[in-house]
Amino acid sequence: MKIPLPKPLVDAQKKGIEYFMGEYCEWKLQIEESPKFIEDTVGSPVCVFANNGFGDYLFLKKKPDNRGYDEKAFEFFHETPEESVRHSSVTSQ
Repeated sequence: MKIPLPKPLVDAQKKGIEYFMGEYCEWKLQIEESPKFIEDTVGSPVCVFANNGFGDYLFLKKKPDNRGYDEKAFEFFHETPEESVRHSSVTSQ
C-alpha cells in the first residue's frame, strides 16, 4: 500500500513545480519513497521529496501509525551523513 504524501507536496506536483528556493540553495522537487541509504542512517522509513544536486536531500519521516508522512521536513547532509530538522513543515519552504 502506497503511503499518502502531505497535501502541500501533492499540490506542488499537480501544479508542475519542479524547483524551489530554500534558504541556501535551489531544490529539485523529486519524490523517492524508501531510499535505503537515508533510512539506514535515520533508522526509520522516509520519503525524500527534494534534492539539491550536490548529494543533500529533504525528506519526511513516516508517521507512527503508518497513515502518511509527518510534515516536519528533515535534511540529509552528504558530508557527514547526518540528519537535521530543516523546516517545521513542508509548507514553510
